[in-house]
Amino acid sequence: MARDTDIANRLRAAGLSVVTVDGWESRGSSDFSPRGSVNHHTAGPATGNIPSLNTLIYGRADLPGPLCNVAQARNGDAYVIAAGRANHAGSGGWHGLSGNSSVYGLEIEHVGTSAEAWTEARVDTAARIQAALIRGTAGADMVCQHKEWTDRKIDAYGADGDTFRNRVARYLAGGGAPTPDEPPPPGSITMFLAIDSVGFYALVGHVLYTFRDMGAYGASKNSSPNVPALVIGSETPRQDRDELLANLVRQHAAATG
Repeated sequence: MARDTDIANRLRAAGLSVVTVDGWESRGSSDFSPRGSVNHHTAGPATGNIPSLNTLIYGRADLPGPLCNVAQARNGDAYVIAAGRANHAGSGGWHGLSGNSSVYGLEIEHVGTSAEAWTEARVDTAARIQAALIRGTAGADMVCQHKEWTDRKIDAYGADGDTFRNRVARYLAGGGAPTPDEPPPPGSITMFLAIDSVGFYALVGHVLYTFRDMGAYGASKNSSPNVPALVIGSETPRQDRDELLANLVRQHAAATG
């Protein structure tokens, strides 16, 4: 692809408020062929709309800029910083991707701790940005948090990978943000089941949500409180999940006659 000079257009088409940083079209290496994207937080100052902007553009003493393709300000503005490869993901990988040339980078202005709220609005804006970045290039499954790319990192703070990908997928499919009181489809099944020796499961409609433990469930709901959280771990094989789902459906049918 080389530099992606259509980023700003796609963000605007997604209805986002876009600010282009001078020189963005030629900033970043032309060795760039993104097939996915990575979420980050800046761990920057606690005040100001986008106090990390200069660092994201020009880099640090130990890492030259640009440090992302797009930065999300606290007010929701999407700052387009670089059309080319940015230095953001580092060593690690996701679903066969590796290296900065393979992924877009989104930096979210956030202190990176519980001292700053990870609000529904900020989650939703980040998902809209990511959907716009990968549109026409990749699916939502190729968007990850930096902490999924490498266990050296903890960003993006408060974000659950699968829950976030569900939201990106919704925007890619042309849907909007889920509403707080949006019910399951008519005739669907809704229940919650905890099995200590296996895991924690929520059946919403005909979708099975799987959690490692109640802590994972709570963290997922906190990161995106208005939508069902989805955390399917490798410790729960697909066959076991399908069997559990079938059993829950049968039990519900028997109970409701």
